[in-house]
Amino acid sequence: MNRLMKRYFLYLSITTITILLFVVPLLLLISFSITDEVAFFEDGHRLIPRVVSFAAYEVLLQNFSRYFSLVSFTFIQASISTFFSLIVMTLGAYVLSRDKYVFSRIANIFVFGAYFLKWGFVATFYINTRILNLFDSFWIYIFPNLVDVYFLLILRSYYSKIGKTLLRSAEMDGAGEANIFLNIALPISLPLILAVGVLLFINRWNDWFTSMLYINDGSLFTLHYYLQRISREEGFIRDLVRVAAGSDLSRNMPMHTLRFAVGVVSTIPLLFLTPLFRKAATYCNFSLE
Repeated sequence: MNRLMKRYFLYLSITTITILLFVVPLLLLISFSITDEVAFFEDGHRLIPRVVSFAAYEVLLQNFSRYFSLVSFTFIQASISTFFSLIVMTLGAYVLSRDKYVFSRIANIFVFGAYFLKWGFVATFYINTRILNLFDSFWIYIFPNLVDVYFLLILRSYYSKIGKTLLRSAEMDGAGEANIFLNIALPISLPLILAVGVLLFINRWNDWFTSMLYINDGSLFTLHYYLQRISREEGFIRDLVRVAAGSDLSRNMPMHTLRFAVGVVSTIPLLFLTPLFRKAATYCNFSLE
């Protein structure tokens, strides 16, 4: 009984510390975003603000139409990119895991080489702009990100651990490679594919570097590139506040608290998507059973 109680308190302590590590920074971010601009400089960083002000959120609310269009575009490009990436990487990982193919070993060498030897920024930029002609194009978010070598190797390792006797018995029953993949390998790997898909989606959602390098058209900006400009460019913040105020800037405009409000707003869509991912994971586990 004492051992069970000790184990229970150990698990409870670890869980509590883990939750606090994630919750406290978010609470601090929210607290800083609702702090008055003058009080923020006078009091510094406080968990409970002395003077509450929603001026930063008022500025963002005045630009809600722009924010909604950015969220919609970012969600669309992240979903499409993740979908095609999962298709390409799942098929590629299955082929790489099968030793019966003639060029599987050579392909594995190239994949491992691509993981350890990076192309470099200059070569990647030249290929995307000069050869593929993807500058200022929606497809710059799709084609260069089709394969993530790290996740490809994880999927390959998982498929290679599937029982060979199971696959051979399916071959003896007359099943082709397509049937083996669709009816055996794919259903078994659904939880892993979902986990990889969630991580890929989050990476695509948080991407801002692609927009900074390849995009000049404002309609093709991602949400986080827009937020990066808000957090880094003071002139860009002044323009936002001027549009929201509709007149001259006030002396206490939310220059710094707006940056924290931007961080809070950027996490809201992912908070709504988290329950959907959990339901999808539950469905995958149920289907396997």
